[in-house]
Amino acid sequence: MEIRSIVTDEIDKFSGINSTGEKQIKFKEFLEGWFQEGKTKPEWCFVVEKGETFIGRIIFWAFPDQPNHFKIAGLKLPHDDEEVFYEIAKKLITEGCRKVSGDKTTEFEYHLYSKNNDYFNNYNKLLQECEFISSQEKSSFLNEGSIEKERYSDITFRSLNVVGEKEFVKAIELVSINTLDTEDQLSIETLGSEAAALEYYNILKSIDLNGHWWQLAYDRNEDLVGLVVPQKLDETHGAINYIGVVPNKRGNDYVSVLLIKGTNILKENGLTKVIADIDNRNFPLEQALYKVGFKLDSQMINYKK
Repeated sequence: MEIRSIVTDEIDKFSGINSTGEKQIKFKEFLEGWFQEGKTKPEWCFVVEKGETFIGRIIFWAFPDQPNHFKIAGLKLPHDDEEVFYEIAKKLITEGCRKVSGDKTTEFEYHLYSKNNDYFNNYNKLLQECEFISSQEKSSFLNEGSIEKERYSDITFRSLNVVGEKEFVKAIELVSINTLDTEDQLSIETLGSEAAALEYYNILKSIDLNGHWWQLAYDRNEDLVGLVVPQKLDETHGAINYIGVVPNKRGNDYVSVLLIKGTNILKENGLTKVIADIDNRNFPLEQALYKVGFKLDSQMINYKK
């Protein structure tokens, strides 16, 4: 067995590992989209090759402005024999990490979801054996149905295009005070609140920037209440990728107002499935998600190395 990166004319074969028909076509389109956006390239896509057959794969990708922070996706491995699974998987992950990092100091990240994963416990064990550390446990919520329309006349929304980048970044800093998100808290402790807010703003821009969709909310006294960042992921999926209420406005259920606003923006623009991933410690946001019509979809562990 050989572990190697692919070349351009192997994309069809790479996409077809454990996939056929429409599923293979969609994966290929998704991968080619990442190539065009500069998030990954063939030399960051690795396979386990046995003879002339691809039996496993892994994709490393990064936002263009974070070239030393790789995320892992598209991990497919044979599960017929548990011993073989661990042997192949460890080689694929460790060899891939070594080759993409070269002589640079590099961070790797993998989001392990429980949904549609019969081998969730195996992957947990595998990542730990590859020296990945669990950095955060999250719950993934999904809304596929209707959601109530906005009915809060005392709240005014202004988009990023109206308020500008400086005010939006400042709002991120304010809503992050005493955050219940483990990774946001660590970022603030490491970088300071202002730098952490700017970094997160830039990460959000790298995912999907629509200045008409990103919203700040104000009360009738023109005081900032909070913010919501709805983003498009693909043709059917959107996400509430950031949401928060400033400390002195918490406890008034404004988070539900923000959720309704963000979700309706996505629904009105044709995105039928709306995702929200939250830290397991964030009970107020969890309660608000249930209240406005989201359902728990899966659990997720964020691993880093």
